[in-house]
Amino acid sequence: MPSDPITEEIRNIRHNLAAQFGNDVSRIFADIRQRETSDGRTYVTLPKRPAPTQMAEPVDARETSAHSVLNSNSTPRSP
Repeated sequence: MPSDPITEEIRNIRHNLAAQFGNDVSRIFADIRQRETSDGRTYVTLPKRPAPTQMAEPVDARETSAHSVLNSNSTPRSP
């Protein structure tokens, strides 16, 4: 696969930044927060969104149809 010069540049920047802070994510983010406070821009922090609720697990269609036949009040017809 041919290398993309833009991707390579981004990877080099990322590796250099990680090396500068000893691959410590906490130190990298501390530097980002420090830069945000000193550059004079206004940054927005959005409130946390609630986690989505999980839906019930899907039921197997064969199990559902067999279950409804067994629980029905009518008797199944013969072919």
